[in-house]
Amino acid sequence: MRKIILNIILIFCVIPAINAQDIKIPVNYFKAINCYNQQKPDSALDRLGLCNDDPYCILLNAQILFEAGNYSGSAALYRTITDKLPSEASFGLAVIYAEMGFADESVAWLKKHFESKNPKSYSEINSLEAFSNISRSEEWREFWDNPGYPKNYEKLAEAKYLIKNGNYFETVDLLDAQNFGSRNYIKHQLLAEAYYANGNTNAALQNIESSLSENPDYPESLRLKAEINKKNSNFQVYYETSLDLLKNEPYNPENLFGFAESCLSVNKKQEALTYINIYLDCFPESENANYFKVKILCSQEDYRNALISLNKLISVNSSEKEYFILRGDIYFLLESWKFASDDYSMALDIYPLLPEVYLNLGICQQNLNMPEKACHSWKKAASMKNREAAEMLFKYCGN
Repeated sequence: MRKIILNIILIFCVIPAINAQDIKIPVNYFKAINCYNQQKPDSALDRLGLCNDDPYCILLNAQILFEAGNYSGSAALYRTITDKLPSEASFGLAVIYAEMGFADESVAWLKKHFESKNPKSYSEINSLEAFSNISRSEEWREFWDNPGYPKNYEKLAEAKYLIKNGNYFETVDLLDAQNFGSRNYIKHQLLAEAYYANGNTNAALQNIESSLSENPDYPESLRLKAEINKKNSNFQVYYETSLDLLKNEPYNPENLFGFAESCLSVNKKQEALTYINIYLDCFPESENANYFKVKILCSQEDYRNALISLNKLISVNSSEKEYFILRGDIYFLLESWKFASDDYSMALDIYPLLPEVYLNLGICQQNLNMPEKACHSWKKAASMKNREAAEMLFKYCGN
């Protein structure tokens, strides 16, 4: 149920764009999510009490109460946001009444949900256990006889399933000649995802632009556009798209993280540090965010704080080779050869196929007056096609 609740939140949380200088970051909402993910619902509710005028905080509050079995309290909260978040609130109420076995009320709210721009599909709805309680009712059968959207709409859900299972050619065949009317932007986004996963980046980008021309704020298309441009080193477009994504979907915390990453890609180091610090204020246990902060600190040559953060990361997770490599690289730059050597050795113990690490380890060993070990390390690197290591072998090892 926890995953279902968070998926419902992230599917729906799209709000109008705001000025670039006024990015809305719902800190209390994010902190509540963090408490909830740590299975601390009472702490989450306390945090949500600090943003009880925010409809998304009310939405999460209602869903936490629903999971706790407080259906009346949950329903009361949903009703307060039916005008601000009609799609989410009506669907939440449909789930509550289905859970209680009240088919007529559940279907009535489901009809309200289907009046929204992009209702959930039949397969998505039927994946929720609550609706099994009313699946044999007359009201349920009558509703699905005429659900209020084109019959081919279910093909979009089928395409998502095909992509999830790696059937990319089947996805293209299913969607390419179909017309989904006002939902064509979803079709193009799914085609882009299928093409990109299959290695056709140009076709993916063409479909992304088609999707965004019909719905410029569609988060899934913006997310894929950012990912493609990041991979292709088009960092300015990556940055601008990440900013658009954060402005249009600010209640998804991963967009905040992604924007911080995009800032660093265009050398906006202080901006990157500002936004990753906000993220870490909400999700302090995130290894990925803490590691990214270390990379920002290194780019600013703030090695002291970078080492402090890396030491904490390694104390939490000593199985990640990248932590040892980066700490070794810092010590290498500081010419602390013994500490660098130890960290490179640890990284190689975890994963031995690292030619550049063997190269640097050999340099450390050479500076520690350990020529035989240095030659052994360079020989290892050279065997993995590292040209610089081969040169070091020729220069210092004689064969």
